[in-house]
Order: sequence, then structure tokens, then C-alpha cells
Amino acid sequence: GLLTLFNTIYLVRTQRIHYATGFLLGLMAFLLLVILIHGGTHGTGHLWGLTFPVIALILLGIKRGSIASLVYMVLSAVVLFGRFPFVQVDYEFTFSTSYIFTYLGIYILIYAFEYLRVHNVRKLDKALEEANFESRTRDEFISKLSHQLRTSLNNITLISNLVSKSELTDEQSDLINTILASTNNLVEAINNIVKVSNIDLQSVREASISFDLASAVENILQLFSTSEYEGLNVTLEPDATLSNQVMGDPIRIKQLFLNLVENFIKLGQANHQ
Repeated sequence: GLLTLFNTIYLVRTQRIHYATGFLLGLMAFLLLVILIHGGTHGTGHLWGLTFPVIALILLGIKRGSIASLVYMVLSAVVLFGRFPFVQVDYEFTFSTSYIFTYLGIYILIYAFEYLRVHNVRKLDKALEEANFESRTRDEFISKLSHQLRTSLNNITLISNLVSKSELTDEQSDLINTILASTNNLVEAINNIVKVSNIDLQSVREASISFDLASAVENILQLFSTSEYEGLNVTLEPDATLSNQVMGDPIRIKQLFLNLVENFIKLGQANHQ
């Protein structure tokens, strides 16, 4: 009992399951052999030894548990058939043979049970891993696709808003409004897909390519050079000491500047009113 208590304290403090399990099984084998030598309570203590392969296979697994079970069987056979003077019970040959074969039968039964259990667990783990991989692949695909669609739709929406504020005929205005309505519907549909798929859009990696930053910004500013934006004066002064060739996502940069300029326009209109 003291050794078992010490082993439990050692296991809790060190978390070394391998050593604690080996010590516990060794202590159990020693006690069972002592019981087998002395005959146990009223001569039936030897039956406790038949439980050893069950505990060994469960604690140590199939490979190491089988080795421990076979080693204990050999030691039990030595005690049963050896006729040593320290053995206090005279076991008959028929009883000893039956005991060993019963032990083997229990070992084979538990071995088959553990083998099937481990095999089924591995199959379930493999199926779960494959399902998780398929789920991750699907989510990554939808994430990338939704990111690309969102970026394009946002650009269409922003540019359509800018065009709608210019001088248009009634027919052209209707067409632009139709484009805006369809774009908003597509954005809403993508939002619903993302919600159903439980995708974290923050994890989507943006494109990283080499592009000319000054040229990208100038292309955006040219959209506001029409007479409609006569009161708007936005100038670009690139630093000559810096290189305009950068790595990043040019579409997101254009989207950023479109948002900024459009917010400036809305703010100016609000102040004017």
C-alpha cells in the first residue's frame, strides 16, 4: 500500500506515466506471485494471477503488454511446475496445466479485444483526420473565393457610385442603378455563404505581388478629374528618395484610396449642407 501510494504521488508530480505504469505492473506481478506461492486465502489466491494479462494489455498496450504477460506466465509456470521448497502449496500437474492454459486463453481473448479496439480507434482517427482535412480544404477554397469576389464587387460598387454622380441620361442612370442593385445582392449572397461556412475572413491571406504604388494611386485619382469634381483638389507628391515598386495587393490599395476619397466627398457635401 505504501509503495502504491508513493507511485501515485510520483505520477501526479512528474506526469511520467511510462515509469509509473511499469512500477505498478511490476508490483502487481510480485504480489500475485507471492499469492501463488502461498496459496492465497483458503487456497484460492492463485486465481488472482489470471487477471494479470487483462491489466497488462490495458496499461501497456498490445506489444509491451504481451511481453509482460508472457514473462509473468513463464514465472507462474516455474512456480507451479518447479517443485521448489519455498512454494507452500503442492500444485498437481493437472491443475498446473489447466491454470497455464486458462491463462493463455484469457490472454488471447483480451489480446483480440484490444487489437480490435485499437484497430477501430485508428480507423475512426483516420476518418476524422480525413474529414477535418476536407473541411479545411473547403473552407480555404471558399475563403479565397469570397475574398476575391468581395474585392471585385467592392470596386464595382465604388466605381458605379462615382459614375452615378456624373452627368448621365435617364437610361444610363437606370443601368448604373441596376448594376449597383445586382452588386449589392451578390455581396449579400457572399455574406450568407460565409456565415453558413463559419469562415473567419481575417485569416484570408491577401495577394502579394510587385506593383508600382504611385501609378496605382494616380489611376484612382484620375477618376476624380472630371468636371463634376471641380471643387476637389487631390495631389500626389511621391518621395523621390523612395522606390515606387512595392510588394502587396494593388487591388486593396486602390480600394483603400477609393474609400478615402469617397469619404472626403461625403464629408464635404455634409459640411456644405
